[in-house]
Amino acid sequence: MSSLPHDQHMARVSIAEERWLEFRALAIRKKRSIAAYLGHLVEKEIGRDGRVGQRRATRQDSQEPVYETEVDETWIPPWEE
Repeated sequence: MSSLPHDQHMARVSIAEERWLEFRALAIRKKRSIAAYLGHLVEKEIGRDGRVGQRRATRQDSQEPVYETEVDETWIPPWEE
């Protein structure tokens, strides 16, 4: 049983140790906890995906769904901010 409050979630991250250390250093430079910074990235991704979903919803229902990768050209990786 988890000791986290029911409205909080935990995840494992699969990334190379060197990249994880870079991420931790970035979070520290931004004066954020790792948990808060990861939460911020999740929120940004949900917002980006929501915009994609809104565009898809505006297509006519008779159209076949288009499966493609949509790229947000304005997205800046956190390690380049």
